[in-house]
Amino acid sequence: MFEGSSSRKIEKLKTLLCYFRRVTQTRPKGLVTFTRQCLSSPPNWESSQTHLTRLHITCEGTIEDDGYGMLQVGPPAVI
Repeated sequence: MFEGSSSRKIEKLKTLLCYFRRVTQTRPKGLVTFTRQCLSSPPNWESSQTHLTRLHITCEGTIEDDGYGMLQVGPPAVI
């Protein structure tokens, strides 16, 4: 993670720092679990004719504060 620089590495580091800032400001309550899942046969998005319904994409706010009822999807957290 620390060799070279890229915008992806910077964003990953910012995400980690944000997480630790949040959990040290107020002690979390409850249980959080993470699972890594993948598709054995991902769709061909370029040729797909399927419409995505009720899709909302934003870079505003945070999933913790503004994402009630939403699903967060992102790239694998490989550091």
